[in-house]
Amino acid sequence: TWVPAILSAGNACDATVSHVDGAYTKIGRLVTAMIRLRTTNKGTATGQMGITLPFAVADALGSTGLEGSASVGNYAGVTVTHAKLSGAPIEGTSSMRFYYIATSNTNLVNQLTVAQLATVFDIRVTISYMT
Repeated sequence: TWVPAILSAGNACDATVSHVDGAYTKIGRLVTAMIRLRTTNKGTATGQMGITLPFAVADALGSTGLEGSASVGNYAGVTVTHAKLSGAPIEGTSSMRFYYIATSNTNLVNQLTVAQLATVFDIRVTISYMT
């Protein structure tokens, strides 16, 4: 296990976390991780929302820095109107970032920011990536 932390623009932020769980399996270079995170205060950060991962993310897909994908299960507390929430591990870091597709333009992927979270935010994620 490891303890995931919420990030703002790749840096630690001042969110108050009430529940956090992280579990992973690593077979060779493949990591599959499950995350549950709940905040009771999102703090003052405004940058792109992310969560730490247990290992650094490799450059497995040379044409992009988004090195895999995440399945976002149950979540609550996203204040921006959206059709879909997703996430991706970021090459060269030990973190993932979140993205949403707006209902007004389903062809445009937007970065989810900490400012777009409600005070109480709760999410469950499963993510796979290469180290």
